[in-house]
Amino acid sequence: MANDLADRITKVLAIKKWQWRKEYCVPRCYLLGWEADLLVLPSNKMLEEVEVKISLADFKADFINKKAKHVSLQKGRSPLSYFWFAVPTELVEAVKPLIPDYAGLLSVHVNGLYSVTVIKKAPLLRGSKKLNQNLEIKLLRLAYLRIWK
Repeated sequence: MANDLADRITKVLAIKKWQWRKEYCVPRCYLLGWEADLLVLPSNKMLEEVEVKISLADFKADFINKKAKHVSLQKGRSPLSYFWFAVPTELVEAVKPLIPDYAGLLSVHVNGLYSVTVIKKAPLLRGSKKLNQNLEIKLLRLAYLRIWK
């Protein structure tokens, strides 16, 4: 059930938030030293990550289980340009005060009318730059392997 909800949220994000036919959207991708729920590479090459959380406990655990990731985001030591949390609509009020300065927040409605609302815009991360060609090739290879595994 939990994975089903996370998968539905990821699909809604790719379709409703990002133009998945024009931008690369790669779900469940291990590229940066951790697994990202969704990596998005728009035409401007400024890599974005979305971390999907389906409960408050899941949200809080991310800061414990992926501490090195959050330190690198905070200090600008990541190839990411933007970092988002995405949660079901009913979880927004619980996580909103806990969103760190370096992250944005997306509310995803997955029951009936699918929609994505930006609650807090993700800021441009410190030290961000266009994704280098080596990482871009790795990301595209991972996308390819999602289809042909």
